[in-house]
Amino acid sequence: MKLKIVFAFGILSLGLLAKAQYVEKAVLVDYNNISTEEAFIYYFLPKTVIGATVFYSQINEKSGPYSQFAEEMLGITDIVKTNRTYWRIDSVKVSNFTVPDKKQLVGIKPGKKFEMRFLQPIADAGFILSPQAIGFKQATTDNYIGEKQNIISEILRKPIIRPTTDTTFRTVIRDSVTHRLPIIKNVTAAVSLRDRAKEAAQDIFKLRQRQYEIILGEDEPHTNKKMFNAQLNALAEMERSYLMLFTGQTTTSSCQATFYYTPSDDLTTDASATLFWFDEINGFSGKKGKAIKLSMIIEKENNATQVLPQGKNVVYYKMPVNVDFSIADNDKTYFKGQIPVYQFGKIMPFIIVP
Repeated sequence: MKLKIVFAFGILSLGLLAKAQYVEKAVLVDYNNISTEEAFIYYFLPKTVIGATVFYSQINEKSGPYSQFAEEMLGITDIVKTNRTYWRIDSVKVSNFTVPDKKQLVGIKPGKKFEMRFLQPIADAGFILSPQAIGFKQATTDNYIGEKQNIISEILRKPIIRPTTDTTFRTVIRDSVTHRLPIIKNVTAAVSLRDRAKEAAQDIFKLRQRQYEIILGEDEPHTNKKMFNAQLNALAEMERSYLMLFTGQTTTSSCQATFYYTPSDDLTTDASATLFWFDEINGFSGKKGKAIKLSMIIEKENNATQVLPQGKNVVYYKMPVNVDFSIADNDKTYFKGQIPVYQFGKIMPFIIVP
């Protein structure tokens, strides 16, 4: 008897639900040919846009004036030998967002008991977009972030021409005795590049020796830790500055640029597109250098034979499909991962049950 009562109550509930007209009908509408004959509420089904933010650097290398003597005088072989500027890609960050798919506009004819809150669950999940969401993100231009560089302290370099003395002798006869008298003149003389490099190398060794003396406390005990560290840091910075006269210097400017790609819903199971071209000499270089490609492996739902369910209290939403993405050139992969894409998913029914 109890089972019969429950069964009868279920039939009664379904009957009441069928009579309650929250939505009279839902249809897919041509965005460019919207009818004004009937009162409809419109919303878009979403499509996915892929954003690839490229973090890249411009590297400037400048050789030191004493680079040719680095190995001979300091035993250093890891040096900048020639002046050059080049570009490199450091990393790629991939993001995704949704925009309205203007080819998939849904119109619903509300019933007498329709309320907008009935659509809130699928709107919160991102399965539908309101007409106010037609905005589209524009691709950004190159954005300079800042510089990361090795800064060389200004060194008081000794001038190429220095004052010196020149001694000559003059023969003088006095009291039948021959004398050689020195004549000293102040003159200037050019100092060779090798001699200047040798003096710089000697200064480096002196700075290192001074650091050892401070660490070992040969002058006085370490009573002030802050002063102790300040002395060592100042000497180390001077040493680095002198070393760069031999090793050269490298400065790096960090930049970023963002590219956007919208997968087409008619793509096959395997597809790729060139996001941009990148050249080591010129950076982003039109169609020169390496092609950086975005590739997709798509398990696309078959929408060709899809029949949308009809009936009262039924609306539509879009279920995304996970797609395997990679961004790479012929030598390196910058990104690999899965991203949900709405274009390749199915249109699904959503039955309104308040």
